[in-house]
Parts: sequence; structure tokens; C-alpha cells
Amino acid sequence: MDLDTWSYVCQGIPSTVRTLTIDDTLFNTVQWLVPLLDTVPRLLDLNHLTLCAGTYRAGRQDVCKAVRVIAALAPRLGTLRVDVVLSPEHLVECVTRLPLLEEVVITMFRSTNALDLLPLSRKLPVLKKISIAHPDFSYNSIQCLVVELARTAARRVELDIFGGAVEPCKRLKDVD
Repeated sequence: MDLDTWSYVCQGIPSTVRTLTIDDTLFNTVQWLVPLLDTVPRLLDLNHLTLCAGTYRAGRQDVCKAVRVIAALAPRLGTLRVDVVLSPEHLVECVTRLPLLEEVVITMFRSTNALDLLPLSRKLPVLKKISIAHPDFSYNSIQCLVVELARTAARRVELDIFGGAVEPCKRLKDVD
């Protein structure tokens, strides 16, 4: 698919759409976002956006820039899924521009310390769930994160960690 075809596809997105998944594996630059961003102002009820796979080729800075623009155009966005390798700093930069986020799903995260996720609960007042796949977190850092979330989060935050190096036989105790 070329950029002109993609522009045509974006024009056909109904204004009632609430969930949008963008897999830009066909594009090698962040330019694929331009036609989408021209469409987003019509998508006032857009609630769930996924940026997938090929976005990695566009680079983390481009992804952060894209999220900034999307945040301005889709202020009601409640779920952001980012399938891009992000550092803790980039992740916080992205999500803090979306204050109504209730769920953050991260599939690639460049950190060995689960506490790097803690700023999310402090900067997102309505955050309900953090999902992260295949992290390299230590068991101790996950325990610390659970304790800190229980202590400091404005509301209960569900933490979903799947895959990664955590020993499956160890279980975290419920902390209230």
C-alpha cells in the first residue's frame, strides 16, 4: 500500500469509530501518520489506539511526536497500546500527554527495573491498568512496584505482566 492509497483509506474511516489499530509495517517513515492525523479530528470518540510493529522503524522520537499530536487531536483517548521499544523516559513522555488514559499496554520496554513504571500511576490520574509483555524485571523490583502502587496510586491499578524473566512459581501477595 502506498501513501496515496493509505490517505484514501483514512478518509473512509467512519466518524463513529472508537478503536483504531495502526500497523505500519508497509511504511518506513512516520509519514503514514499524516493522513491519519487529518482524519482524527472527526474521530471525537476515539478511545483506543494501537501503534504497532513497523513504528519501530520510524524511531522512538517520531513515536513520541506522533503521540503528542494524537493527544492534541484525540483528547478522550482511554487506551494506548504501543508495540515499540521504549525507554522509561520515552514512555512517560508519551503517556503524560494523554491524561484520560485508563490503560497502557506496552509490548517492548527497555528497562530491568519495574519501578520505572511508577511515574505512570502518578501522572495519569484515571489509570486503571498497566500491561507489559516480556519485561526483564527482577522479581524484587516487581514486588517493590506492587507495594508502591498500592501506597501511592490514586486508585487501584491492575498490573498485568506476561512473559519475561519472572519465575512462574513465585506469586505476588495481594497488597491493599
